Amino acid sequence: ENAGGSQSGGSSTFSTEKAANNPPTEPSSPSPYNNAVDVPTSGTLSWKSTDPEGSRVAYELHLGTSTNPSIYDMGNGTSCQYSGLKEGTTYYWYVISSDGNENIQGPTWHFTTLKTDKPSVTISTIGTPNDNSVEIKGFVNANGKDATCYFKYGTTTNYGSKTLDKMVYASSGKTEVSAK
Repeated sequence: ENAGGSQSGGSSTFSTEKAANNPPTEPSSPSPYNNAVDVPTSGTLSWKSTDPEGSRVAYELHLGTSTNPSIYDMGNGTSCQYSGLKEGTTYYWYVISSDGNENIQGPTWHFTTLKTDKPSVTISTIGTPNDNSVEIKGFVNANGKDATCYFKYGTTTNYGSKTLDKMVYASSGKTEVSAK
């Protein structure tokens, strides 16, 4: 192969030109879609971008909370795993696709992550049963809203009984709860 060169010999002369390179297609069809809401705080970002000559397409993904986000990841293909995003936050992202010769930047897209405003519960300990009783301890985070909590219990998965309700106030943050 003598791309971009020439060869002489005998009575024949020929020249070859290096084939023109076309850049990859501009990144498009984002997932999550632009302006999406209630996006999970971890998952996959994906887009479409191909190379007209069939070369492998590499990416440089920019992701962050500013309109000019910093580099989040680099790799090959048209998708990237993300995690650790904050709830109820708007994120901006764009992709630069490269075929190794030319780069093309896509538009800046944005999405807002899901804000969990439901109370969350963590069971911290379940004591050893004795005298037909057991102590259960846990934590309730009301996530900014007043909440009522209780424990269900019983000898089957249908439970059958529950403790008295306990109020957990929005301002109390993470609150320890227990029942015996």
